[in-house]
Amino acid sequence: MRPQPRPKTCSRTGKKRWPDHKSAVQVLHHASISRTRAAEFGTQSHRSEIRTYPCDACGGWHTTSRKSMAAAA
Repeated sequence: MRPQPRPKTCSRTGKKRWPDHKSAVQVLHHASISRTRAAEFGTQSHRSEIRTYPCDACGGWHTTSRKSMAAAA
């Protein structure tokens, strides 16, 4: 798997902006691997992303550690 290009930033939220859903899902995959490896070594990973969502402001995709959009309200 090729490394992801450095993400751009959403002009409204300041969050990392992924150009498409596939790229955002790859980020989730890497975060999951990071958490798994950290657990195997008895450490804690700083990666907590578990879900992607589209951004109306920038047209890109973001990742979040929140389980659902309802939790954001």
